[in-house]
Amino acid sequence: MSFPLDYMDDFPKAMRRYLKYYGWHFNKAAYDFAASLMWKQGPDGKKQRVAPLSKQEVDDLLKENGITLENKGNYDYVYWAMQCRADLMPDAIEDARHQALYVERMTEDADTTDEAAFRCFYIKAVGSGTPVPFEDFLDD
Repeated sequence: MSFPLDYMDDFPKAMRRYLKYYGWHFNKAAYDFAASLMWKQGPDGKKQRVAPLSKQEVDDLLKENGITLENKGNYDYVYWAMQCRADLMPDAIEDARHQALYVERMTEDADTTDEAAFRCFYIKAVGSGTPVPFEDFLDD
């Protein structure tokens, strides 16, 4: 049996509670926070905020491009769509059809766990020193 490398890390109490309820997956509040952190370089070279995508917008994007996801029970796939918009469009991923394909590939990647989206977000937050307010993501 293998364990992730962070298995023995001492996570903050609110993070442990979040992981207990949601695992390494996005709920709406966690996704909204992650999306609020996304910026891209504008044509003038200045940083500009990227408008967040809603779950419905991503569902419509996938439907319009004939994609049905097997693993769609949370906001992880919405994160991938937003991350694609912020980091890859329009230079590396040029249009909505390719964005939808990117979401499909990242969400259903056979050589990683279904936790990849949340772990990607978390490692970026840790690396940049961005505090993650897990207590704000809990429903109680």
